Amino acid sequence: MTTAIATSEYKIESYGRFWAVIDPSGELVCVTVYKKGAAEVIRRLLGPSDLSDNPLA
Repeated sequence: MTTAIATSEYKIESYGRFWAVIDPSGELVCVTVYKKGAAEVIRRLLGPSDLSDNPLA
């Protein structure tokens, strides 16, 4: 079962027992242990203008 969450241009996808952050071009940015960690990576990549965009809220 594949789980994916789209936030702006980035996606969070299930990556085995971990979570992958995928950029708009489809390239892997990083793999995290927790889904909240992946959401935090995206939040930081988007910068201060999009800090209110919380994909897990």
